Amino acid sequence: MAIACTCAFPSNAQEEVKKHDIVFIGKVISMTWIKSEDGNHFIVKVEQKEIFKGKIQTKIISVQTGPSLPGCGFPFKIGKTYAIYALSTLDGIWTSQCTRNTKKWRKEKKMIKTGIQQT
Repeated sequence: MAIACTCAFPSNAQEEVKKHDIVFIGKVISMTWIKSEDGNHFIVKVEQKEIFKGKIQTKIISVQTGPSLPGCGFPFKIGKTYAIYALSTLDGIWTSQCTRNTKKWRKEKKMIKTGIQQT
């Protein structure tokens, strides 16, 4: 029996920026399915367009996420641009459906910038 993903609805952009190590706008350029003993997941290569939080030294960022069903992996699509909220771990940069990731990146960018200016 599989357990579906459940998580609290993400809070506003400013609160989510505080909760995450890395927040940026990026376009998905590739996705690779990885099978491992620690669990299967995607490595998503993202061309970063603008960084709001975090120290990223490269133009291409590898973001990891689990399968969307039954897990909580974020359903990225190649060629689409997203606002991405992620955590930095010893295993790399991770994100999920439980963050505020969105294809509505232009609107999200305005909300993030408004919050940054207020702090």
